[in-house]
Amino acid sequence: MPIFKPRLRVQPNPRSAQTPGMIVTTALLLPLALSWHQSALARPALAFNPANMPSGNTTSATAGIEFDSSPTLNQTSLVQKWVNYEKIYQQTGVTYRRSRCRHRPKYSYHTPRSIYGSTVLVSAHDVTPYRRGKPRIKAFFSSSTTPPAPGLRVVIQNPTIGGGTIPYTDREYEAGRRSEKFFVSPEHKHQSKYLAVRPGKNLLTYQIKRGRQVIESGEFPIVIDIQNRQVTRTIVRPREVIHIPCPHRYDRDDRRYDRRGRRYERRRRRYERRRWHRY
Repeated sequence: MPIFKPRLRVQPNPRSAQTPGMIVTTALLLPLALSWHQSALARPALAFNPANMPSGNTTSATAGIEFDSSPTLNQTSLVQKWVNYEKIYQQTGVTYRRSRCRHRPKYSYHTPRSIYGSTVLVSAHDVTPYRRGKPRIKAFFSSSTTPPAPGLRVVIQNPTIGGGTIPYTDREYEAGRRSEKFFVSPEHKHQSKYLAVRPGKNLLTYQIKRGRQVIESGEFPIVIDIQNRQVTRTIVRPREVIHIPCPHRYDRDDRRYDRRGRRYERRRRRYERRRWHRY
């Protein structure tokens, strides 16, 4: 008697069915994948070096500060003036001024005409050198990778100067090809318009923001050169000033007291007249 072997009929899934084209593609790509895997295993392993890891602020060669009257980017020279010689002049003549008085009528009196003379040299001598003002220069921030756009601002900090607070400046960066102007000054007190620096090399950091979102950040060095210059200071003393008092002012300075005194005097006289008329 023959043995009956039942055959199972499996219904193919149309989603997982492989077409002849897919089988041919797999057969062609499988040897390439195996060869790439073998070549990757044959490569030597790279040693981990923390110095090769990129930092948060990278030195940018496309961003920097443009100084006024300086053709070089991120480099400028400042002049510090030192006074070592003084010349003192005196203006001759007299200046007459009328003192303010609201009780005088218009054109009530004549004011003498002021006398203007020539300026006379009083003294000229050497002095101990002292610093005259603090040098400063106008500066602008620019970046070739991120041009100015509406709503952008740039924050520049100078961590080179130690202390409690880091000097910084927050300027607009939304028009033209560079930021809003600010001033760079050595050893200047911290303000939003002034950026304090030190003579020599300073490493500045910057952030270009739109609101709280940081679009670009980095750091760049600047070099500040200080040149000392000896100068002569000229001092001119003003001429003598004579104040002419108002002739219509009361004898007492307290006008309120004078008004009360006159009011009391009128009441007293009125009382005396009524008193004598009774008899």
